[in-house]
Formats: sequence, C-alpha cells, structure tokens
Amino acid sequence: MINSILRIKVLLVILLFQNQIHAQEFSSSATTEAGFTEDYSFENSSIYIPKNGLRVELLGSLIFPGFKIGLEKPFSYTQIEKYRRNKIKRLYKERYLSYSMGMYYQNNYHTNIFPQAELIVRRQKSKGFYYERSLGLGFSRTFVNSPTFSISDDGKIEEQSLSGNWYGLASIGGGIGYNAYLKNQRPYSVYLKLHLMVMYPYNTFITPRPTIGIGYNYNFSGLGEANPRLKHKVKRR
Repeated sequence: MINSILRIKVLLVILLFQNQIHAQEFSSSATTEAGFTEDYSFENSSIYIPKNGLRVELLGSLIFPGFKIGLEKPFSYTQIEKYRRNKIKRLYKERYLSYSMGMYYQNNYHTNIFPQAELIVRRQKSKGFYYERSLGLGFSRTFVNSPTFSISDDGKIEEQSLSGNWYGLASIGGGIGYNAYLKNQRPYSVYLKLHLMVMYPYNTFITPRPTIGIGYNYNFSGLGEANPRLKHKVKRR
C-alpha cells in the first residue's frame, strides 16, 4: 500500500514538472511570435554602454574654415539583439544631448560664433559603424571682418569696434561614423557630418548656411558618470 502511494506521488511530481516545461515552452513561443521582448537586466548583454564624450569637430562653411567643441551626454540607450539562424546580430539605438561652441571665419565678411544645444539620435552596428541625425537650437553672434564706421549727429566719423549682429540659430544635421570601442575597446570615435544652419532674422529674413564637419569624439571617465536609461530588446525569427 505504501509503495503504491509513493508511486502515485512520483507520477504526480513528474506530471507537474512536465506541465511546467510545456507552459514555459508556450510562453517562449508566444514571445517569439510577438517579435520583441524587453529585459531591463543586462546580465546576458554585451559590455558596451555609451559614455559621456568630448567632441572636437573641424567645421567648414563651404570654403570657409571653422570648428566646434563640446560635450555629449547619453540619456537613452536600447540594445537590440536579432537571432537569425543561430547567429546574433546586435544593434544599438542611442540618444544624446550635446552642448557645443562653434565658430567659422568668412574672409571679407564676418566671423560667426554660435553656442548651441543638440539632440542627437544615433543607430550603431555591433562592428562600430553608425549613422546619426541631430536637431539643434542656439544663437549666433557675428563680428564684421573689416573696419566699420558710423557718423554721429554732428557729422563726426567714428570707428565701431566689435561691430556685428545677434541672431537666433537652428540647425539640422546627419552623418556617418565609426566607434572604435565596439571592436577594439578604444575610447574614441570619428565621424563625417553635414549641417544646415538657419539664422534669423538675417536682413529681415532667414539665411541657410550649409557646413560640413570632420570630428573626433573621446570618451573618458573624467567627464563624469553617464547614467542613460537602458533597455534591452530581443527579436527572434
């Protein structure tokens, strides 16, 4: 009698265990069909997490030289893992806020100095190549590069120092780059980027100013700790 009861108990435990396995398999299948799962634990993900960066960019407005220097700080980061035939393909979606100071010099016209803040959206592949888009707002201060004079009410001619104007500034941009950390664990990236700046009011209207930049971004701990909002997504097929 006792042996029969023990056998029944063992059979019940086996059945319960099998039901639990089937339930887990069904849950996994439902997740796969849905496409994405989200996991906020990064125990099984790669070690890459975006950091604060120091950006230095050689900037040119057509044929006129200039530069930009500033900081970028990540505030949102999503790692996407795509499983294809026993292979894992990783993508990284990152969002940054960038604060920079730029200038360019246009011979026989003016020198333009423009601080601005930019929202940068970056999509990065596991080998380090990426492309990004940006939207910026700021202001501009120009300085005329030739002597400027004014005539007072009594007819006296006086030279004006630091002659120029203030403008509102908006910009959009797009570019490509390479992040050396993902493949070689080097804390830098390089990029090529096109910008279109718009200044207002410029002669009572707006003026577009296309520019191109070649940049270098260096990441190091001395810029403070970055704490982006992290998200992990998995897609299976």
